[in-house]
Amino acid sequence: MKRHKSLETLSFEHHDALVIALRIKKGVQKDIDLTPVAEYALSVYKNHLRHHFEQEEATLREPLLANPQSVTAIERMMDEHERFAEIAEFLELGKGDRRALLKEFAELLDSHVRFEERTLFPLAEKLIPENQLEEISAYLHKEHKPIDKDWPVEFWKN
Repeated sequence: MKRHKSLETLSFEHHDALVIALRIKKGVQKDIDLTPVAEYALSVYKNHLRHHFEQEEATLREPLLANPQSVTAIERMMDEHERFAEIAEFLELGKGDRRALLKEFAELLDSHVRFEERTLFPLAEKLIPENQLEEISAYLHKEHKPIDKDWPVEFWKN
C-alpha cells in the first residue's frame, strides 16, 4: 500500500519492527537461555520503540482524537504503547514468566504494527488535513531514528 509521505518514516520503522517481532518469536520457540532474547527486546524497546511511540503520539493523537471516527483507534494505540512499557518493565525487573512476556511482546508488536498500517494510518491519511500532514511529515523526517537491526547474538537463527 502506498503510504502518504507524512507517515512513511513510521511505516519504514514498522517493517523493521515486524522483523524484530519474528526474531523474538523464533528465540522464544527455542529451548535456550532467554537472557539474550530479553536483552534484545529491552534494547529495541528502550532505544527505538519508545522513541517511535512518542513520535506517533506527538503527531497523531491530538488530530485524530478530534474526530469521533478515530477515537477508538487512538485509544487502542495508546493502550498498546502502555502495555509495551509494562512488559519492558517486567522484563527489566525480572518479574513474571520471561518466556510468556517475550511471547506477548513479539505477538503484540506484530499485531500492533498491522493494526496501525491497516487501520490507524489510513484513518490519519483520510481525516487529517493536508496542511497538518505536511507539518507531521516535516517533524517525523527531522526526528526519524532508524531501528538498528544488528545484534551481536543471533539467537533467532537455526
